[in-house]
Amino acid sequence: MRNDVMHEVAGSAVDPYKYNKIFKALHDVIDEAGNVYSIPADEVTSFKTQIDGMWDEVRTDNEKAKAYCRLLLQTYGNIEAKAMWEAMLAEEILLFGDDKVERSKVFHSLELTLQKPKDQTKDKISYTELLTARNDKFIVVIGDSGSGKSTLAKNLVIQHHGISDAEVEMSDLKNHNLLLYYECRSVSTKEFTDVVEENFENVCQKLGPKPVIQGISESNPLILIDGYDECHKDSYKVVQQMVNKMRNYECRVIITTRPSAADELKDFLKREGVKFQEYEIAEICDLDDQLRFLENYEKHAPPGAEKVVKSFSSLGRDIQKLFVRPINLVLFCHLVWNFPEKINDLKSHAAVAQVTYDLTS
Repeated sequence: MRNDVMHEVAGSAVDPYKYNKIFKALHDVIDEAGNVYSIPADEVTSFKTQIDGMWDEVRTDNEKAKAYCRLLLQTYGNIEAKAMWEAMLAEEILLFGDDKVERSKVFHSLELTLQKPKDQTKDKISYTELLTARNDKFIVVIGDSGSGKSTLAKNLVIQHHGISDAEVEMSDLKNHNLLLYYECRSVSTKEFTDVVEENFENVCQKLGPKPVIQGISESNPLILIDGYDECHKDSYKVVQQMVNKMRNYECRVIITTRPSAADELKDFLKREGVKFQEYEIAEICDLDDQLRFLENYEKHAPPGAEKVVKSFSSLGRDIQKLFVRPINLVLFCHLVWNFPEKINDLKSHAAVAQVTYDLTS
């Protein structure tokens, strides 16, 4: 009977009206359980009545269709999305060359500065706490180029889908049943429906993108909009559609941007009438944090990529302070791997600039 419910009935469902068969099969399971475990008849009847009450809540054709869409998204849709993102995001290609590392293994948990009025002290929180503030439906994350904005967003995708055994666990991430990811620089998306089709292609082919958008909206999703500063004419329109659609539903929307477009983004959100919380990605200034970042790459980079931590520790503090963004620290790894003999000569800004030029030329 379990197979009837889980495979033959639910697995072959192609329209919301198959729910009738599912509930009949559930009644059969309850009856059988009552026989096997000698459950009193009145308790069996009571439980079947509870099941019928659940069904009554979605008995109209429209509600049944919406419930079916949510079910399909949260089962087959998530499976489809996981397979797609695993192929795209599981590995990170290093800056110079074709070598790869497992993305979650080298992810460094960032600190974010909570933006407050000028007369108040700015608080710092861990990236893992980004979703814990219940009232922050819209979250703006600001960071310079190479500060880790896109890495943060991609790591959220990895953790949501359980793509790897990441050591850093995001608080409250499991509260969101679905995740939708959009890169503003994409030139293939001209409407919100295009974003949905890219994330849940097979479900959209079965049900159509518009019902799927409604299903996503009603599933407490996490929406990631990466790189607002890279918006073009079409992506501005897409972002506006997404904000307008999600503003009235239970969800979280995280939008990343460089400082150059931060004011424009905040003005846009204010015009749309949505409240938001603003965060800024902090630099990795503490030496212990810098060494932990480098240790991840030293440990998980291809064979032969070693001595990064020891080399960085040998630098003067004024030189170490030049490497305070993730992209700078990854660059330092490449300097060690490609020019180990020059590390001892890094005693000035000019020397760092020269060896960096040698690496990139």
